[in-house]
Parts: sequence; structure tokens; C-alpha cells
Amino acid sequence: MAKLFGIFVLACLLTLGDCHLSVRQASSSLAHSSGDFGTKLYKKLVADNKDNVVFSPITVYTALCMTLLAAKGDTKLQLQVQATPHVLQKALDIKPDQNIHSELRDVLTSVLSPDQNSDVKTRLANAIYYDPAKITIGDRYSTCDTETRRKAHLSESASDACAVTGTHSLPRGRSQQNFRDDIINYYGLNALKRLQQQNRERDINAWVNDITSGAITKLVEQGEISSDKAILLLNAIFFEGSWEAMFPAELTRDMDFQKSEGDKRKVRTMHQENFFAVKRVEDEKVRVLELPYKGNRFSLYVILPDTKEGLQHLEGHLDGQVLDKIVNSMPQPRLHKVYLPKMELSYRKKLDDKLFDMGLDKLFDNRADLSGMQREGEIKRDLYINGVHHKAKIESI
Repeated sequence: MAKLFGIFVLACLLTLGDCHLSVRQASSSLAHSSGDFGTKLYKKLVADNKDNVVFSPITVYTALCMTLLAAKGDTKLQLQVQATPHVLQKALDIKPDQNIHSELRDVLTSVLSPDQNSDVKTRLANAIYYDPAKITIGDRYSTCDTETRRKAHLSESASDACAVTGTHSLPRGRSQQNFRDDIINYYGLNALKRLQQQNRERDINAWVNDITSGAITKLVEQGEISSDKAILLLNAIFFEGSWEAMFPAELTRDMDFQKSEGDKRKVRTMHQENFFAVKRVEDEKVRVLELPYKGNRFSLYVILPDTKEGLQHLEGHLDGQVLDKIVNSMPQPRLHKVYLPKMELSYRKKLDDKLFDMGLDKLFDNRADLSGMQREGEIKRDLYINGVHHKAKIESI
């Protein structure tokens, strides 16, 4: 079964290796496009960073696909595939016949659904925030009550739920859709939210805190969201799980680990001897260890270069195909001794500049065409993304 690469990517510079968390469910096209996007963003994030990095490519990818529902003209083209005279940059790399929104809905539903055979917890807060004083979004739900909205989230078409209850005037079966319908249909009721005129940061952080059950309490800093901002992409994800093969607590101790700069420091390190899948990838000069989480839906892949210079070499030419080669076709588990730092990693980053450098420049200035968000007949304004805020947190027991 195809893997969805990049639920998380961890740049574990402390251990001279990359760590990659994946889930075993995705179409091959989505796995490839999100994986390629994730490796490009990864290289941007680590280029000027000396600390550990943890981020979720698939959820950032999802946030941009949500924006795609509003994009038109060159903005839409740039999000999908941007061509220049010298280079072809694939942003989201969506195939012409691919229903990307339906695929993402199915994958995220699977990832976020509880599993009785696993104690893995995944919490995702993902939304487009907009200022209603600057943007009027057509609301075909204006007369729908809360129960109707809930049904709309569960139905195949958001408009069908209101048609069933007779709460809007459009004839049942009419194919017209708008931005709000599509967002709710594919990404849920929380995917489109209004920016408050006061205490914006407090409202946003309270929402993230609620969605993540207190695991992430702050996505934005006080004073970070000024009153002139009209559209924000906000994305926070928390992952917690226990290993399929638990590391005995009594074996955890301080050990030396070498940083990418060459010096060493003491870190709390887990240890066990057990059966694990390990392979060597000669072309990349790396070893790969697969650590399954309980239930075997998720695995952490630890990629360890042979030398400290090997990490920079790997990062330099890493893409979706290289990553696919590294973590696919793992051998049968054999007995190995494994040492692994205890992991509780958190990383918060505003991604505008990184995405701009990846070729998505039209999203972030007045060249953007996001008129698909607006109500039909509304005067077109200069609407563009004022910020992409991302936070990821991972804990392994």
C-alpha cells in the first residue's frame, strides 16, 4: 500500500539523522506530490537553521489546497504547476484529473480517526481565517441551524443538507457550489473562521488549544495579527503515540550524542534490543531504521548518514523520489540494539517567506486572485494571504 510521506518531518540534527513519520494510506499521486512538496519545504526550513525542526508537510499542503478552492487565473496555475522559461516548478503538483480535495479528506479522516488497536492521538487545527469586515463570503447556510450544519459536514454535498430541511431557496439538485460549500464539504466546519476585531491572537490560540486538547496552547504571539490582515492560513498539529516495542524506562540514561557541528552533548537516551527493520541505502550512504507505533498504522523512520557531512549531502538532493527510495521496501525485522533520544519536539514557524521562495509569490501580494472566496457580485478587492502560521508538536512514549 502506498505511503503518505510527511505526516511529520523531523530534522534531528542532534543525532546526525533525519527522522520521518509516515502513515500507510494514500493514493500514489497524493503520496508523490505531498512528499515532493514536503522535501522542498524541508530544505528551505533547515537551510538557515541550527536547531531541531519538526513540521507537518501534509497539513501545510492541505492548507494550500484549501486556498486553491478560492484561487483563479495565474494564482491557481501557480499553486498547481508554475512554468517559467528556465525551470518547471511543481508547487502542489496536482494532476488534471485528480480530485485532490476528496483524496485529502479521505486521508485526514483516516489519520484523525481513533483506532481501538492503537493509543496514537492526532489532533489537527487547520483553518482559513478571514476578516468579515474586508471580505463578504457568500453564505448559502445563512438560514441553516447548527444541526443542519453538522449534517452538511457529514453529507456528500454541503448544499444537500439545507435542501433536505428546506432551509434555502435553491432547488434541490442544483449544481451551483461556492467557496464556503466546498470548504465545509471537504475540510469540515472549522476550516473557515472569522477573525475577531479585537483580541485576535487570544481567540486563535483558544481555538488551537481546544482542538488539540491543551497540547498546543500558542500558535501566534500577542500583537502578531494586526487589524490590516484579511486572510490567514493557520495550521497546528499534535501527535502522540507509544511504540509497538516499548523502550524500558529503566534503560533510559544520559548518553553522548554528536551534533551536526561536530561537538557532543548529553541527552536522555532510550535503549532496547529487539526486532526492527533496518536497511542500508548504498546510493545515499545512509542506514534506515523503522520504528512502528502501536497498532502499526504509523512508523517513524530514522535516517542516519554514514558521516556528519552525509546529512548535508542528503539534504542537498533530497526530493520525493529519493525519500520514497529510502523508506520503501523495508526488510523483515531482525534483532538489533537501538539507541534513541527521548522525543518531545515542538516547532513554530511563519512560513510565508519559505513558500514565497518555493515559487508561490503570487499568493502573498496584490497580484493574487482569490476572488473565489467572495460572494457573487461583490466588488473585487486586493485579497491575498497575509500569513501562514504553522506549529507541530510530537511526543513519543
